[in-house]
Amino acid sequence: MVSRSVRVCRRKAARRCSCNECRWKKCYTMLRAFRGKTPHAGYRALLDIIERLDLDYFVLTSNIDRYFERAGFRSERVCESHGNLEFLQCTSVGSSHPCTQTVWPISEQAVLQLDRSLTNTGPSLEDVPKCPTCGKIARPNVSHVTDCDDDIDFTAKAPKMALLKAWLRDGETAISQLTAKPPRRLVVLEVGCGDSIHSLRTESSIVVERFLRAHGNSNQCFLIRIDPASCAVPKDFGVPIQSTALKALCSIRDRIVKRGSGMSWVACPANLSVRVPPSRLASSLL
Repeated sequence: MVSRSVRVCRRKAARRCSCNECRWKKCYTMLRAFRGKTPHAGYRALLDIIERLDLDYFVLTSNIDRYFERAGFRSERVCESHGNLEFLQCTSVGSSHPCTQTVWPISEQAVLQLDRSLTNTGPSLEDVPKCPTCGKIARPNVSHVTDCDDDIDFTAKAPKMALLKAWLRDGETAISQLTAKPPRRLVVLEVGCGDSIHSLRTESSIVVERFLRAHGNSNQCFLIRIDPASCAVPKDFGVPIQSTALKALCSIRDRIVKRGSGMSWVACPANLSVRVPPSRLASSLL
C-alpha cells in the first residue's frame, strides 16, 4: 500500500516537492539533458555579432544550463540569476545552524554515482552528493520556485551581480558624456523572456526605465524584445520582433554580415546583449 505522503510526493514532484529524492531526480535529469545537447546556433550568432562589431556587453540570464559559457561568452560577463546545475551547495543553508561550506562544482565522480543509482523514484539518498564540510545532503545551487532567498547560497551569484551593476553604472556614466564620439546608447536585447513572473522581463523594464529617467531621451536607451508570442514594447523606445531566438539572432547576424560592419552602431547592452542600429531598421531585419 502506498502511503499518502508518497502519493503527494509523486503528484507534486515536478513542481513543489521538497523531497530530496524527487528533487535530485528532477535536477539530475535536467543536468544530463543539458550536458547531452549543445547550445543552438542563436548563441553563436549573438557572439558573432559582438565579436564582429567589437562590442561591450553583459549577459543576464535566468537559464540554468550554462549554455552561454559553453557557447564562448566570457564567464565574467555572464550573470546567471537563478544559478546553474553545475554547482552545489549544502542543504543546511537557511537553517538555524548552517555550516561554513560555500558553493562548489559538482564532480564527475558524483555524476557517475548518480548514473549508477538512478531508479524510477530517483537516486538513493546514500548516493547523492554530500557537503564536504558537514556531510549533509547537497543540492544544486539553483533557485527553485519553492525557494526563498534564505535557502540559497549567494557566494557564486553575488560577485556576478556586483559586476553587472558596476557595468551598468559605467555605461550610464558613458552615456551622460554627450560629447563622446560616437554617442553612447544603451540597448537592451531581451530574448525569449515571455511574460512569466519568473522571467527577467521585469529586470529589463527596470533598466530601461532607469536610464530614461536619468537622461530623459529615448534615443539614449533602446529596447528590442524578441519572443515568439509576447513581444509588445513601449512605442517610443522599443522594437518588437515576434520570432524564436534562433531565427531572430541568426537573421540579425546574417544581415550584419551582408551589410558589413562599417555602420554607426552603438551599445551598452544588458540581459542578452548586442549592438543594433539606432534607427527603426531593426524591425525589418527578419
